[in-house]
Formats: sequence, C-alpha cells, structure tokens
Amino acid sequence: MAVLTTPPELPLARISCEKYHALIRSGAFTEDDRLELINGYLIQKMSIGPNHAGAVKALNFLLSRRLGDRAIVAVQDPVTINEYSEPEPDIVVVRFREDFYREKHPTPSDILLVVEVADSSLSYDLNAKIPLYAAADIPEVWLVNLVTRQITVFTRPDGAAYTQSRLCKSGDSLTMPGFPDVIVKVDELGW
Repeated sequence: MAVLTTPPELPLARISCEKYHALIRSGAFTEDDRLELINGYLIQKMSIGPNHAGAVKALNFLLSRRLGDRAIVAVQDPVTINEYSEPEPDIVVVRFREDFYREKHPTPSDILLVVEVADSSLSYDLNAKIPLYAAADIPEVWLVNLVTRQITVFTRPDGAAYTQSRLCKSGDSLTMPGFPDVIVKVDELGW
C-alpha cells in the first residue's frame, strides 16, 4: 500500500478508520511506520527533532501538572475525528474517563483542546489538520510555531474553518478552555 507524504491532488481510493485498524491488526503497519489517516489517506508523519520534542514535553508537563486529574493529556495519540480521519496531534486534552479510552480512541465530543507543534510541518498543519479539527467542531486548537516562537489560538469553529484566531507571543498567556485556572505563559515553553 502506498504511503503519501502529502495529500494527493487527484482522488485515489480512500480507506476508512475501520480498514486502517484492520491493516494495523494484520501487521501491515507497525508503530515504526509513523502514519496517520487524514481524510482517508495514509500520510507519513514528519520526523521529530529535539526542539519539537522538547516543546511537546514542556506542554505535556505544564498541562498535566495544572490539570491534575480533571482531564487527560495525551501525547501523539490517535483521535478518531470521523470515518476517514484519525490524526495523531502532538497534544490532545480530553475529558477524564476512568478507562483512559482503552476501548476506543477519543472522538471530537471528548476533545477539549488540540495542540500541534510545527517547525517544518507548519503548512501541513495549517492547510490539512486545522480545517479537519474545525470541521469536527473541536472548540480550540493551539498551533505552536517553533520558528517564530509564537502560538496561534484558533477558536469558534464554523465548517472547515475557525472564525477567530489570536496570535500569542513572548509575554502573553493562554487559558485552557473549560479550565480558567489553567494558564500557560508562552515563555514557559523554554524556546
């Protein structure tokens, strides 16, 4: 099966999440393949450099400590957006469940926040993943731009777009949706 690095311009045969899971169970793919399913296409994920990994670790540390047991912070875990999309955001904050989503991946109704960290993947995140999250009515997405050291906060999803965005830079703070006491300062990422 062909693996794409970017979505095709011409339609190809799409696969569903169900078929994707069947392929994983059959051994066609392993964790080392670094794939995610976007709009029915298998997309090869970019390699993660130390700066990217460090930003993800910092956010995981900050959000996990500040949320405690009120929500679950997941790192690069799949979320099932719809029948044809199962991205693996860098960070996703989901509603707390005692089973920790062992039976099925979180779905849009479980998701409180998605965070994508971008350096070389900025265009892909903006053009493929952010619209996917908006179409799924995910209330808030943070796009961490490692090049500019800024975070864009996307809110108010309407169709395949967010109707509001706010650029946060050094000195600014972000509040976790649904938890006004959970504040992350841009400078805490340790750029």
